[in-house]
Amino acid sequence: MKYALTEFGDIYDCINIYKQPAFDHPLLRNHKIQTKPNLNQEEQLDELISNMIPNVVRSKLEGCPSKSVPIRITTKEELINAKLLSTWIKRRHYVSSQHVADKVYYGCSVKIAEANPSMDRNKFSTGQIWIQNGLDEKLNSIEFGWDVYPRLFGDNEARVFGLWTADGFKEAGCYNMLCPGFVQVHPEYSFGEHINAGTYGGDQRAFYFSLHRDPESGNRWFMNGVDNAKIGYWPKEIFTHLANNASVIGYEGVVGADLGELQFLILNILVVCST
Repeated sequence: MKYALTEFGDIYDCINIYKQPAFDHPLLRNHKIQTKPNLNQEEQLDELISNMIPNVVRSKLEGCPSKSVPIRITTKEELINAKLLSTWIKRRHYVSSQHVADKVYYGCSVKIAEANPSMDRNKFSTGQIWIQNGLDEKLNSIEFGWDVYPRLFGDNEARVFGLWTADGFKEAGCYNMLCPGFVQVHPEYSFGEHINAGTYGGDQRAFYFSLHRDPESGNRWFMNGVDNAKIGYWPKEIFTHLANNASVIGYEGVVGADLGELQFLILNILVVCST
């Protein structure tokens, strides 16, 4: 097993792409991995939005060997702290905008201008987009974007994150790749990667990312970066309502905390969606 490092000291295991944790999910035991998406209209949307705001500088991994993917190594303490996120989600504070709820959506591309908010250990902040279908305990949701989460990562740096649920944030789903579900395919970019963003009151930069439903497989492909890197996907099998389309798409800034005043930062957000 080889390790991949970042300039910030984060360590990733290089795991055989066909033996990654995603396939421990009971619904993915017989899943055939998809190494690249079948996208046409969605890539045109990405091209439309990709050059509209200066891009952030991303922390690229050294890279994993052929047919292996980077999975961030997490400690026991980090796993415990990550579970707190599901509790915070249920009582989070946010500002958001939603597209018309009586339409169906198959994909979305977004650029969010971002500067690192200063957070203490008991707080987190995000700039993100989310797609949903279903209600209450049957809610299917995927959330993704950047977050600052000192308790998990030990710093105030913005990082790429993904969060999903298939049952209203009760049991099915998790943050990043801390449970089986998301299938990683890219050898150099992954969840938890550092974003070298702009500064508040100074030069502004933006993080570009997108999520599109593959028209053939039905998998939800996650892409980010100036090179439109195909990071991986949430398989169709792990969802019920999101297996076909999303009924609601929103974009928001989110904050959570144990104690004290809440603070978060929302800057320019540009979204293009396909219906």
